[in-house]
Amino acid sequence: MNHQRVDAGAAGRWLQRGWNLFTQSAGLWVLLALVMGIIFVVLQFVPLLGSLVGALLMPTLFGGLVYGARELERGRVLELGHLFQAFREPGRAGPMLALGLVPLAAGVMSGSAGAGMASGSGGMGVGMMAGGGMLMMLISLLIGLVSGALLLFAIPRVMFGIDAPMAAIQASFSAVLDNLGAYFVLAVIYFVLAIVAAIPLGLGFLVLLPVMAGAVYTAHAEVFGDHSVEAAPQ
Repeated sequence: MNHQRVDAGAAGRWLQRGWNLFTQSAGLWVLLALVMGIIFVVLQFVPLLGSLVGALLMPTLFGGLVYGARELERGRVLELGHLFQAFREPGRAGPMLALGLVPLAAGVMSGSAGAGMASGSGGMGVGMMAGGGMLMMLISLLIGLVSGALLLFAIPRVMFGIDAPMAAIQASFSAVLDNLGAYFVLAVIYFVLAIVAAIPLGLGFLVLLPVMAGAVYTAHAEVFGDHSVEAAPQ
């Protein structure tokens, strides 16, 4: 599907609309984000499989928030069940979980890079170790940006039944490449807001996640058009 090119300032519009959607049902949005956060906290206590399951679930649950944003945009009522919308629709959970392979792979690559640098830092001086730490941060940032580019539009496209996972990932990456300005502005703003959100024991994410879900929905609607169909090839 063809996508549109937008200006870098589009990121501001997306976030503004995300905030507006949040304020329409702030209490329930916070509850959805809280339930999502509790799920991931609990998974951290599960040895070995916890992180794996968490990575696979991330796009699926965030996709539920994006689905909720669409419902509000269409004048419908936000529901707690929207968080688990992928499991409520026949044939939707599998494709959404497949998108979780992207953050899973990103985590593995970041971990491997960190382990490799740590193993080679034994004979380094303090300056070289600091430089290695900076390089590791840059590598992790690059991996995160690529992962985000693959998922930004893929999550709504699979959640709304528009594309199968691989087609959605390809469409997302292509659209991001043609809208790098808007993508980088969105990424920078999110990075700054995430730092602020993490300060009060991470409670800021109870607001940031719903706002970002609304922004992602708005971004997809603007770049691709809101072609939210009910069935897609799997």
